[in-house]
Amino acid sequence: MAAYGDAILRVCFDHEPSEADLDRLGDHERWRLYRRMVQSRIDTLLGSALPRSLERLGAEARAAHVAAWFATERPRSRYFWRLPLDFATFLGPRLCAEDAPLAELLRFERASWEVRQRQTPAAPPTVGFSFERRPVLDPSVLVLHFAHPVHLADAPLDQPASTHLCLHRGADGALGVLALNPIAAALLEAMREGEGSLAELVRGVTEARGTAIDQAFLEKLGELIATFLERGILLGSLGD
Repeated sequence: MAAYGDAILRVCFDHEPSEADLDRLGDHERWRLYRRMVQSRIDTLLGSALPRSLERLGAEARAAHVAAWFATERPRSRYFWRLPLDFATFLGPRLCAEDAPLAELLRFERASWEVRQRQTPAAPPTVGFSFERRPVLDPSVLVLHFAHPVHLADAPLDQPASTHLCLHRGADGALGVLALNPIAAALLEAMREGEGSLAELVRGVTEARGTAIDQAFLEKLGELIATFLERGILLGSLGD
């Protein structure tokens, strides 16, 4: 049975199926048709998950990279939705040297797809928001940093621009993308990873960056927290 399964993988994903494997499986034409169907279905999924990256890559290079991935990695994930993650992991290192902005765009689209699709654990119980308690973020929240404006489809991707993004999944399952300044990004990361109260986390971030907690800062902080709460990024404060 294992040998039969390996033959199916080779027929579906090798650059060309061997006559020996086709003989093992039976009807050559039926298996060649099945091969085309499998590859077409996966390629369609990749296009849904990584549309801008694959468009910039171009049809010829896309076909070559997908064929190389099929032949060398032979998609094996038990979960169909994970195949774009596996392909992006395969493709990313091959793009870094030749097209760094595209490699960043691919990383952004890979993360966006994962945030939309993956199951996340339930958040711990919360109480009303308080600066004196530990903040609780939605488990889908992810903070990423880029050297190019990867989230702006209408902006020149090749023009460098320091970009800090919060990705999260909304209540309707849709992807949310929020651009942040460096301090807001650092604070959100501290809220995601830190153990103390929000007041303690704010002090830690500002002290590390030499930022004064003045009236202007507090007003902006209030607006940021309101945005986090409104968008469901921040769920409240940890209960007792």
